[in-house]
Formats: sequence, structure tokens, C-alpha cells
Amino acid sequence: MKQFCVIREPRLAFGTPFIQKLCCTPFHSSQLQEIFSTSGFVRRNSCFSSTKVGRVRNLAACSSCQQKQNVFTPHWKVLEAVPLTTSYFFEGYYFRITIPELNESFSFIYALERKSCGWVYTAQVLNEEGLLFHTFKNSQFWRHEDTFGMGQWQFDDRKEQEDIGIPRQLHPSVFFRKVPLGFQWTRRYHCGRLLDDKDSSFSCSWNIDITALDGWGSRGRNPQKSTASWLSHIPYLFDPGYQVLMAHGLSNGWLQWKGRSFPILDCPVYIEKNWGQRFPKKWFWLQCNSFFSEKDLSVTSVGAIRRVLFTPNGEETVGMLSIHHRGRHYLFTNWTCFYITWQVAPWGSWSVYAESSQYVAILRAWCDSPGQIVLGPSLNGLQPNTRESLFGHMRIQITEKSTQCKVVEDYSNFAAVEVGGQDKSCWRNIWTDSVFQLPLVLRNVVQYFDESSFETLLLMTARLKLLRRALLDKYSTKINAQVKSESTGHMDEHGNISMVDVSNKEASVRSATAEAKVLVGETVSNKLTETTSWKQSGVLETTKGNLFTVAQIAGIQAAKRTSEWIPLCHPLSLQHVDIQLSLDREKHSITIRSTVKTKAQTGVEMEALTAVTASALTVYDMCKSWSKSISIQDIQLLRKSGGKSGLFEREGVGNKERENNV
Repeated sequence: MKQFCVIREPRLAFGTPFIQKLCCTPFHSSQLQEIFSTSGFVRRNSCFSSTKVGRVRNLAACSSCQQKQNVFTPHWKVLEAVPLTTSYFFEGYYFRITIPELNESFSFIYALERKSCGWVYTAQVLNEEGLLFHTFKNSQFWRHEDTFGMGQWQFDDRKEQEDIGIPRQLHPSVFFRKVPLGFQWTRRYHCGRLLDDKDSSFSCSWNIDITALDGWGSRGRNPQKSTASWLSHIPYLFDPGYQVLMAHGLSNGWLQWKGRSFPILDCPVYIEKNWGQRFPKKWFWLQCNSFFSEKDLSVTSVGAIRRVLFTPNGEETVGMLSIHHRGRHYLFTNWTCFYITWQVAPWGSWSVYAESSQYVAILRAWCDSPGQIVLGPSLNGLQPNTRESLFGHMRIQITEKSTQCKVVEDYSNFAAVEVGGQDKSCWRNIWTDSVFQLPLVLRNVVQYFDESSFETLLLMTARLKLLRRALLDKYSTKINAQVKSESTGHMDEHGNISMVDVSNKEASVRSATAEAKVLVGETVSNKLTETTSWKQSGVLETTKGNLFTVAQIAGIQAAKRTSEWIPLCHPLSLQHVDIQLSLDREKHSITIRSTVKTKAQTGVEMEALTAVTASALTVYDMCKSWSKSISIQDIQLLRKSGGKSGLFEREGVGNKERENNV
């Protein structure tokens, strides 16, 4: 065995004068270089000997293992975010295990890709000695519907496949006896056997039990958090999506690599997930949960230029530094800290600095080896767009600002370090960038309306249902009498709420037109018409984008989801939604009209009214920075046609509305 040791140097103060000077101001490139050169980030020497040593038990982590903690983070479910479109989509999983006593580390990288030809499944196993790449042929993929679990079988003999039955989770002993190639992975264990596509003598097999310690959030927090906040649950908002599923855990079992066996005993593991259409335009990534002193410490840091909806250029720069230490989570993002600043070389050097109201964190990583080229998702499938090494050096320090005490200070030479990009030219120079704190309102929205808010909402809904049942039971006599004399259509004879039954109705062409007025005021009206885009092309632009275009999108989307807004409203498949907006410069108002059409068994009045309401709210949101006195008025139905009740027209409706409904 190889023994890992570090020649430790005297601990130095981490740039105290810079901390006091900065507080809320980010560093420039020159300042960053000065800080990282004077703040104790000295390259550590490491030595390895062939002397056998006893196993150093992970006492801190083992004691935490005995506590039944909930580390079930969001986004564990396999293929939960597959879009309805037929475009390229991938879902990737990253499983890393470090064996510090043997100076080894392995990463298992799975890609589930939906291409025009169907689903394609691949696996990569990364080690400092090389990269094993396996494409599953005649694949038999399975996954759990309600929890995390997936696997892949590959048989060359059809008869062997028929003997074992449909793809499913097997006991590991049965799996290794019956399945020649493949893997299976749940939250509790991970096992498999793979061969390289080009070199069949290049093999890897493993059987690992997993015990989770930290998901994403402080230990024992229920529920755990999404890495990109609750906004990551909104489809298509971020591309790619990103979730750390297990920041820190322990594993036991065995692994065979190129004919050599590696025993695994209380070795740290790390798991994360990505999904979307491609990896970011440019990124760096750092991870380590095997340190020299602290056995209960996990660090993850990432900076990226990713695609995001509703931004002027369709992308944004994001950064994050996360430290899980002895059950506590120190998170530095643009909604939890003042800023994050980094300086990353094309390869070999990473420096990250972050400051919050309570803490200052400094992360320094470096790598002496050239690393390995790993395939990552792009619009054309997997491409060699990633360089990664599992044996980088990392030094982390967190300082409490009020006392200048060091909460965390440690070193490791088992850091996973990575850079990547969709274009090779993006890494010609050193990348220096900063991510700043979000405005207070957005910070509160991200921080306090998270997964726990969904849990609270569900709990309140359940309690309201119980209260409703109690009230109905108490006043059932009065309610029944009222139902008989004055039926609402939404209550049955027992007073229970129900959706109106329209199954016996014949489908007919339905249409409806609704209107809303937004009184924006003189200030907003002048701001809108003073822009160059209005003067040149009549387009109303705000700081958030094209006013009418965004409002139209909001109205159309809201009309399609009216049944989710309005209780007991029938979900309909709409065939046409039209939103028109016009600015009256004399009255300083914006008129919004919606026309909705479909062929169904019930009308679309609510869809039309919901559309103008959502558009009006969007106008308010995009203009509120100029004035808070904007008011929404006169939301009304102008016209409807079709159905048993026939035609309805509000007095004063002109020929234009009649033509729109033909």
C-alpha cells in the first residue's frame, strides 16, 4: 500500500487587512494575485512511501452515520425533467469515490441521451491512469419511478437475456452471476462491470455500499435544498440543470481496475447530477471530500456561463462555493453572500474568494498533471470538451469576520479539478470574473420560498381539507337545503365540491374575447416612448426586455394553464390564443385584449380572462421600477360564442372584436 503524508508548514494569517478593506467590494485581477500569494496558499509538498500502514478510521463521519439523517435532496428521480419536445436532451450522473489509504480515486460518469435515433446510454470511468468509455449496445435500461434507482444490462446472447427476464433491480450476487455487462445503482449501493469500447482488456468492476451523510444543506435539515434553488424546478429556465445529490458519504466494498483489486472501507463518496441540452458555454469545477485533517469536510465550487431564459443575451455567469463541515453547510452564492470572485487558468490553477456578512472563504487549487480528456454533452452529443484530474491539490479556509477565527482550514491532494467549454478558444486566457449579490427582493424570494415552502403549502392544504370536511359535516343540513333550492353546479347533493360533469355535452367551437386596462401613468408612458427602439420601430423596451412580447408570452402561457389557476376549471386543449396590446399616450394606459378559441364541451371565457390578467400583471412587473402607482382596471369579458348559451356581447363591442371571433 501507499502511505499518504503531508509536510505541514506553519499556518499563516489569511490576508486580514484585505478582509477589512473589502467587505463588500470585489477584487480586481491584480488584487486577487496579491491575496492568493500572501494568504497562506503555499504549495504543499507530499510524499508517498510503500510502507504498509493501518487504516485511519473516519471517526467523525462514522459517528454521524449512526444518526438517521434525511439526505434525500430534490432532483433524485431519474429522467424527471425530460421535455416534451423531440430535441436533444441529456441527463448525466457523476459518482466519485476516493481511497486515500491507497492513493486512488475513481469517477463513474453516466450519460442518458435522447437523440433523433432514440435513447443512447454511455458510461465513463475516470482514473489518473486513463479513461474507460463504454457504449451500451442492445441496452436494457431500467429505472425506479418513485425514487432513485437505475441500471443497464447488456447481453450478447439473446437466450441469456430471456432467461433472466425483464430489466429490473437484482441482488448484487445475482447481478454478477447473470449479467455479463452493465451496472445498477440505487441510493444504498452501486455495482457493475464494464469493458472499454476499443480495448476489451481494459475492464472495471465494482460492488459498493453507500451510506449518505450530507445531501445539500445542513445535516438533519428536512427537506434538503436544490443546489440552484427552487427555481431549478421550473422547466427550461436554466440550461443545464445542476444538483449535488450527495455532498458527502461513506462507502464500503471492493473495486477492480485493470486487473488490480482495491478494498474499500469507509471511503468518501460524492454524487451529482446534470440535465438539459448541453453543458455550459464555459465552466470550472472543484470538488474534494477527503482532507488531511478534517474527516467530515466536503468542498464543491463551480463557476459557469450557462443559458437562462428571460435575459437579454440568453445567458448568465454564475458562481458557487459550498462547504459541508461537521453537519453545517456554508453556502456562498449570489443569494447568500456579497460576491464570489475567481481567477482560473486554462489549466493548473484555480483561485476562488467569497465573502458573506459573517464569513470569508478562500479556496486555492492546483494540479501538476495534465489530467484526462472527458466527453461532455453538447448539441451534437458527447464531445471531448472537458479536462479533469482527480489528483489536484486543494487548500480551503473559512474565517469568521467578527472574531477573525478560522472555522475551517485544511489541505488535500485528492481534489477533483476540472475546466471545460463548448469552444476551445474560450480557454486561451486566464478567466477572472465575479458574481455579485442579488437585490434584496430576489434574495428573499430565492431563500425563503424554497422546497420547505412547498412542504408548508402542502401541509396547509391538508389542514384546510380537514377543516372543510369538519364544517361540511357540521352544517350538512343547511348546505343540502341550499343545494336543492339554489344549485351552483359545483356541489353535489351531499355538499361536496366537484367539477361540473360535461361528458354528455357535444363538443362545439367556442371563442371568447376579454379585455384589461393598465393605467401606467405619465412617468411610465414617457419612459416607454423616450427609448430609441420606440422612436425607430415603435417597440416598447424596458430594462427587462420587450414589454409587449413578454406580456404576450405570459398571457398565452397563462391561458394554457387556466385550470391550474382557477379551482374546478376544466383543463382544455386550446387551438388559438391571440394577445394584442396597445399604448394610449394621451390617457397613459395600455389596453390588453385576448381572443381564445377551441373546440370543446365547455367555454373558454376563463381562459381569455386569465390571459389578460397575466399580461397585465407582467406589464406591471416590467414597469414597476419606474412607478409603483400603476393600476390594473376593467378586467371584463367582451364577447363569447358557442355552447348552449349561445352568443354574448358586451354593449359597445365593435366590429373588430366580432371579426376576431369568427
